[in-house]
Amino acid sequence: MKIIIFLMLAMINFGNSVIIAHRGSSGKYPENTIEAFNSAKDYADYLEQDLQLSKDGKLIVFHDKILDNVTNVKEIFPKNRARKDGKYYVIDFTLEELKKLKVSNRYFIFSVIKMKEFKNRKYDTEQSDKIASFEEVLDLVEKYNQGSNRKIGIYPELKDVWFYKKEGVDITKKLFDVLDKYDYPDKQNQIFIQSYDSTELIRVRQFFLSEYKVNYKLVQLIPKRKSGDIKVFKNGKVENYDYKYFYTKDGLNRIKEYANAIGPDKSLIYGTEEKKEYYEYAKELGFQVHVYTFNLERVTKGFKSYEEEVKYFRDTLKVDGYFTDYAEIEVK
Repeated sequence: MKIIIFLMLAMINFGNSVIIAHRGSSGKYPENTIEAFNSAKDYADYLEQDLQLSKDGKLIVFHDKILDNVTNVKEIFPKNRARKDGKYYVIDFTLEELKKLKVSNRYFIFSVIKMKEFKNRKYDTEQSDKIASFEEVLDLVEKYNQGSNRKIGIYPELKDVWFYKKEGVDITKKLFDVLDKYDYPDKQNQIFIQSYDSTELIRVRQFFLSEYKVNYKLVQLIPKRKSGDIKVFKNGKVENYDYKYFYTKDGLNRIKEYANAIGPDKSLIYGTEEKKEYYEYAKELGFQVHVYTFNLERVTKGFKSYEEEVKYFRDTLKVDGYFTDYAEIEVK
């Protein structure tokens, strides 16, 4: 009897959702660092990278366009390296200079008050790592894939496109040039490109995919906020981007014209009948749905644990993938 039960358990499919390591194993190591990606590579199907640009035109794996919230930049560089707003911008530093910084736990800075985003994550004092370039992460992935029976993919996010347009640089072209250098046109099943900026994703669909003769899968990220910190650069001006239409069936129809997948905040597809219908309609349209973000510290109300929440979205809702800060935690 025990043998039969064991065999039955062995045959259970614990879900076909792809695991996307959100900024690497960012619950265990400082986000977007080589240490975090190295830790996640044995467990994730994809490694996610947030992209920014350095002064010397290198793609940097870093979430914010400013350095203040995650590094010790104020301890290393003088005040005159900050801009008029008092903040230190990634684009104002070369890769060599950025390598002098240490990445730590994420902080929110309110005037003179500095607060940890995740109070229980202790790696900010026990672990620290250097800022990574995108090419360093690609080298890590390439080396792993050459020596492994399984292949892991990459999941770069085009960040702050509006800001770089304002600065007069094209971060999207930089991304496609690097992908070309690393032969991703021959590895198209190992990459998703994501962004909150629908205007830029449309540009990618209409220009870059044909220009570089590729068919990378594009992901429209959908935040729970309907406007605010996401901006666009139009006619020489910076404007807040209004996402209200994203939350409708008509909006999903419009997204389908340029994107293969959507990446909604998990709160957008769970909790009410209306949200359930929204999710079901997305699936009817043929979208892959990659939901974000799961971690131990912020379990959605109604679930007792990280594991229970992941299982519900993976096994009951059957999402196609999920972003997690803890790719190394096996959820059966």
